[in-house]
Amino acid sequence: MTDQNWPHFKESELACRFSGSCNMDSSFMDKLEMLRERFGKPMRLSSAFRHADHPAEKSKIAKGKNPGWHSKGRAVDVLVSGTDAWQLVRYATEMGLSVGINQRGPHENRFIHCDDRPAPQMIWSY
Repeated sequence: MTDQNWPHFKESELACRFSGSCNMDSSFMDKLEMLRERFGKPMRLSSAFRHADHPAEKSKIAKGKNPGWHSKGRAVDVLVSGTDAWQLVRYATEMGLSVGINQRGPHENRFIHCDDRPAPQMIWSY
């Protein structure tokens, strides 16, 4: 992955916090860059790529599920709340992205999950 293709996101913020590896899907990153352009504001990420050995992915496997979209490099969690969260959800869904919403607890911990899973498009809350 090179930062030059996606100027609003650095590899260091996209990399797995557990392993340090970064294997983001280029087509997803193109969509994320378009979303960032449309949003018009910085998008702080709390999670992007997750290696299959990441504890969050391992717990899914232990429950008999497949690793999630983060492990495919096709998902991010954006730290955002309030009207910015509403705007991000609107733009992401208009672009065909699936969205998970966590807007509970302290504002600095609230996030919107975005991924580009194949149809059907979904929205859910945590």
